[in-house]
Amino acid sequence: MFYDNLEPAQFVMPRSTQDILALKHINGLPISEIEKNMRPDPSMHYSYHGFLGKDESLLHVLAQDNDTVIRLGLSHNEIANAMDLLFQAVPYPPIRMNEWPRRKFHDFLYDYKKEMHTGKIVVVNGMRFLVSLETYEHNSVTATQRSPMGDNYVGRSHSIRVTNIDKLKSEFGIDVETSADLGRAISDGRTGNLKSIQFNFPSILSYLIRRYEFYEGHQSPYRIGPEEIVAFLNMRHDNNLRSV
Repeated sequence: MFYDNLEPAQFVMPRSTQDILALKHINGLPISEIEKNMRPDPSMHYSYHGFLGKDESLLHVLAQDNDTVIRLGLSHNEIANAMDLLFQAVPYPPIRMNEWPRRKFHDFLYDYKKEMHTGKIVVVNGMRFLVSLETYEHNSVTATQRSPMGDNYVGRSHSIRVTNIDKLKSEFGIDVETSADLGRAISDGRTGNLKSIQFNFPSILSYLIRRYEFYEGHQSPYRIGPEEIVAFLNMRHDNNLRSV
């Protein structure tokens, strides 16, 4: 993946929950400084709504999610692999901090908007998912999302929308192939509540899960916990993940 070779040297998360709770630094930054980066920030230096709530503990969130993944009999890497299958349906190049100030991406904007309208179908664990991309731009510059972990990662500020179209067909009798089809079905009032068959998540989430086992805080509107991901993608330890 595009985030395999980042500076500084790779920080490796501890394996045990006890060792996670004992962390003092990540990438050389004190935990308190990382938590400050993660708090809701109206200036949007990192995130307006925040990666953590105003009073959440990063280490407690990491520890709870680590216990959950262990209980599920999976690894954070397996969950990140599944998420990456979805990301690969709507690929885009990253921005790095050494490319600051922001570069303009006029050549890519049309393709991004096209992806948002058409989407792509990905097969994960035998189920079909329609994956589409929502982009954010200001003055023809794509918005960016900085990692709060002090690792110099900056990516696009995109939202990935994933819909289980097999369940959409079985539960609502609606067969779609593109995001435009889905949009028309929603506008026509044919779908009802899609909460059980659709979710949205920020494009940085897969990166944070793989490198830091972080699914965002419980008070963050962008959080998708490991149990939700595992249930949504019908994951088991012996799944053979694949995409089409």
